[in-house]
Amino acid sequence: MKRLACVALLLALPLYLAAENKPSKAFTLAQAAMSGSIIFDTAYTYDAIWNYNCHESNPLFRSIMDKPYLVMAIDLGICTGLSWAAGKLYRKDKRLGWALVIGVYVVQGYMLYLHLKARQ
Repeated sequence: MKRLACVALLLALPLYLAAENKPSKAFTLAQAAMSGSIIFDTAYTYDAIWNYNCHESNPLFRSIMDKPYLVMAIDLGICTGLSWAAGKLYRKDKRLGWALVIGVYVVQGYMLYLHLKARQ
């Protein structure tokens, strides 16, 4: 499980860093943390499924959760796409770029809450 999360994180960060969206250092760090939160959400999901007898709530992912590398590939695409979109929005209007990043943080924070609740 830990190896799977590390591999996904190591794959996602080079793709992100290769993107041309580097507006400011603070925003770049926020984008990297956004990508990391998505990868760690998936890692926590697999931990809950394998160790706490939970199930995936998202109907789109429920049918492919038995294929972790496919899920990580999809997450890699999501992270790259969100980072690209946030960078484009940031260039047009800084507030829109930050709104996308903060919106992802809010959703991932709620997912973390659900994961921690499932462990109790």
